[in-house]
Amino acid sequence: MVYNTVVTDKKTRKKRSKLWLLTKEDFSEMVKTSKTYTEILAKLGLPPKGGSFARLKERIVSDNINDDHIRNVPNTRWEHQ
Repeated sequence: MVYNTVVTDKKTRKKRSKLWLLTKEDFSEMVKTSKTYTEILAKLGLPPKGGSFARLKERIVSDNINDDHIRNVPNTRWEHQ
């Protein structure tokens, strides 16, 4: 299994998330065919939680993938009416 590595300060860590195991081409196609960030996470089998969204956006920026078509839908579950 091939892992991407990242250098942080003085340590080198392997990125083991499913997000980093995909090739750039496969990941780019997944982003291109998805309408929301949650949909991308679901395709990868990752939970739709804060850390997952942060890593997802980190990978999108790292690979310089256009995500302008993705809707940024706010969570309205907690809004008062």
